[in-house]
Amino acid sequence: MDIRRARPEDAVAISDLNRTVQTLHARAYPHLFKPPAPGTFTPDEVLAMMAQSGNVFFIAIVDDRPAGYVYAQIAHRPESAIRRPMDLIYVHHFSVDEAFQGQGVGSALMTAIRDLAQAESISHLEVDVWSFNDRALTFFEHQGFSVYNQRLWMDLGDQ
Repeated sequence: MDIRRARPEDAVAISDLNRTVQTLHARAYPHLFKPPAPGTFTPDEVLAMMAQSGNVFFIAIVDDRPAGYVYAQIAHRPESAIRRPMDLIYVHHFSVDEAFQGQGVGSALMTAIRDLAQAESISHLEVDVWSFNDRALTFFEHQGFSVYNQRLWMDLGDQ
């Protein structure tokens, strides 16, 4: 297994790898998420995100095949009147192809994020997980994440 920083030539693979998690989200919340389609998270969108300051992509390659990716952002939150400053890495996307799940790909991608945090002297990682996604919740808990905040919603569409 090879985990490395993604390069522009990986944009197509990352776009394809997004299908796994996009399908999962679209099935759970079709009113929020679109099913994978040619216009869903295109390689051009990946390239644009790669070019933005603070954005980082890692890709996992197993037997010369793309197996998973993580997209994260290094964020520097300044001090305010009510909050202390904080540097963190926020994990936006995390996807492992179904054929490679349970083989350590996710753990290896998380190690890359932890190594990045250490190299950048950042002590906090954040990720949000949809409440229906028990597998992701379990994975991130095993990686050492814990709940520190909860978001709630209310659908007023039927009123």
